[in-house]
Amino acid sequence: MRLRSAASMCVSVAAAVLIGCNEEEVCPAPTQVAVHSGDAQIGPPCAPLDQLLTVRVQCANNQPYTGSTSVEWQVDTGGGSVDPPIAATDAAGRASTRLTLGASLGETVVHATAAGLPHATFTAEAIAPCDFARPLPLGTPPAGTWAHAIALFPTGPTSIITA
Repeated sequence: MRLRSAASMCVSVAAAVLIGCNEEEVCPAPTQVAVHSGDAQIGPPCAPLDQLLTVRVQCANNQPYTGSTSVEWQVDTGGGSVDPPIAATDAAGRASTRLTLGASLGETVVHATAAGLPHATFTAEAIAPCDFARPLPLGTPPAGTWAHAIALFPTGPTSIITA
């Protein structure tokens, strides 16, 4: 009887060890806010960026923290705004916001913070709208002429054409 009890206990311990080895590590508390996507974008002044700024709240083992956490977004330099200014993390530990650049050309820095952890830093740059102009084919009329304006806006006159 005693031998059977000892063997049964060994099997139970071995099963517990094997099960424990196959499970993913548990993320009990967040330890960092990491940039997930949307860093280093460019855009024209006063315009929203194409890609959302997204962070991932995670644990020391780099696993996502799956508990709900509020992430606060703040534009630190360069002007502009974020929407929403506070976002809750999803089941994958991610939270996002959209940055609209300020009126000035140059770099904008946004920080994302959560639960008193060190912040994640995003940078974006507002560049001159002319830097976004599409190249025109050879033979395009000279700039400043009506023909040039029609080449730029072939669907008809717009409010930016002035006499």
